[in-house]
Amino acid sequence: MKGWLREGIISSYSLFLNRYYAGKPWDALLVLEYKDLESFGRRESIMARVRETLKRRSEVEGYQRKQEEYSNGEGTSDRQRA
Repeated sequence: MKGWLREGIISSYSLFLNRYYAGKPWDALLVLEYKDLESFGRRESIMARVRETLKRRSEVEGYQRKQEEYSNGEGTSDRQRA
């Protein structure tokens, strides 16, 4: 959601959780307020771009975490495992 806000396609979002089970059960309702109709039309391409950014960030953070573990003596190299 923060990526979509940062890209400017949505102006706000709300998440509603069901606390009272009167009627048909439901868990959550997500409401997205798009900036305009053009932004709504661009949502697929923006979502793909944000997902790619998150994927790259995740890969980098995972690599950094492994490097920190290895430098702290917590990790093992492939050679040590064999």
